[in-house]
Amino acid sequence: RQHKGLPHRRYHGKVGTVSKVGRRSVTLNIKLGNKEKTLITRLDHIKPFGVN
Repeated sequence: RQHKGLPHRRYHGKVGTVSKVGRRSVTLNIKLGNKEKTLITRLDHIKPFGVN
C-alpha cells in the first residue's frame, strides 16, 4: 500500500520540472534557494503551470 504523498507546506505553490513518472506518483525537481530538492508526490497533488 502506498503512502498518501501530500507535500510539506514549504513546497506549496513552488514550480518544478518533472523528472520521473510512475504509476501513481510523480518525481519533481524543485529549486529552493541554491539547492535542488527532489519531491515525490501523487498526481492529484500537482497541477500544470501556466494552464488555465
